[in-house]
Amino acid sequence: MILRTESNDRTERDRSATQPPSPVEELLAALADVREAGRAYLEARSDAVKSRVRRYVLWGALLVIGLIAGTTALATAAVLAVVGAADGLGIVFGEHYWAGKLVVGVGLILGVGLVGLGLVKRKSRAALSRAVRKYESRRKHG
Repeated sequence: MILRTESNDRTERDRSATQPPSPVEELLAALADVREAGRAYLEARSDAVKSRVRRYVLWGALLVIGLIAGTTALATAAVLAVVGAADGLGIVFGEHYWAGKLVVGVGLILGVGLVGLGLVKRKSRAALSRAVRKYESRRKHG
């Protein structure tokens, strides 16, 4: 039976202090370092993604606000132009503002309708022309 004394404990501690760490201890320490570095990397990447998303959301909100403001400004300008034209025609009709508004309103409706009809006819003609060329090409080249 070996008795442990204070000097024996001190000798074992001195011996363990002078011995190099075992390969398993070195591996565990290296793995802990890698784990910590990986955690720091993932945290940094996560913060970068959050920052990018925040920036895109901010730019998207600014774009929506700009589109709303621009559309509102154009609509207001169009209304003011139409009302001004109607009032001008009302003065021409001898202070009969209702007549100016009626003429401008009907003219605007007819103008938009005719432009729409013209666009539809033009697109239809172009589609028909493409189809004719396609089938003529098939007939010629077999």
